[in-house]
Amino acid sequence: MKHVKLISTSTISKYTKNVSALFNWAIKQGYTRDNVFQGKLESTRKKQVIEKYFTPDELDLVLGDSLKKYSLNKNRPERYWITMISAYSGTRLNEICQLDLSDIQEQDGIWIFNLTNDLEDKSIKTKSGNRIVPIHPHLLDLGFLDYVEEVRNQKQVKLFPNLKKGSTSSYGSAISQWFGRYLNKLDIKKTGKNFHSFRHTVVNRLIFKQVYEPFIKELVRHSHGSITMDVYGGRKPLEVLLNECVKEI
Repeated sequence: MKHVKLISTSTISKYTKNVSALFNWAIKQGYTRDNVFQGKLESTRKKQVIEKYFTPDELDLVLGDSLKKYSLNKNRPERYWITMISAYSGTRLNEICQLDLSDIQEQDGIWIFNLTNDLEDKSIKTKSGNRIVPIHPHLLDLGFLDYVEEVRNQKQVKLFPNLKKGSTSSYGSAISQWFGRYLNKLDIKKTGKNFHSFRHTVVNRLIFKQVYEPFIKELVRHSHGSITMDVYGGRKPLEVLLNECVKEI
């Protein structure tokens, strides 16, 4: 029919739900037995599938030459190292940004991040979040320990002294904002893609490689869901965690 204003699908759905509610009331009152409108109109809106992890091509782009261009070349080494650390560990943004130099340690011949909330200016998301994370060999090959030594020679306390914590902001706030702009420059603008995508990417990769689930939990400390086991008795030796989990990233 021409020149007839049609109502939208959402309006039809609203009217149908109202009439259906009336029939439900009528059933309870004994006026009728059936609700002829029940399930008659299904939503036509498709659910949006949100990929929270980076695809291999996206990850190559994020960690490629552009990263150095917008970090090291601009004398902002924290942007480079925080991004690389998360990509090769799945560690949360603020857990990395709040690290002290003293949290970079060598235990049993293995370099590790000591993630704790041992000081007032630190916070860990979950109670079980305090953990030790072996440093991926690729980070060592890139010169991470040289960066640590450089900052230490500056008599600094924080691993990333350019980052500050405010009354309403965390150590990771500035990096989070910068990373959003960085993704836009790379034309990665999909819903759900942000710094936390590194964590999803690491977990997905480890699951794909069939890494033993308790090792994944020990590394990223998920506290719920089906990704890892919620109950895990005892920690695995660092050497096992490094070789069986971290090196698989």
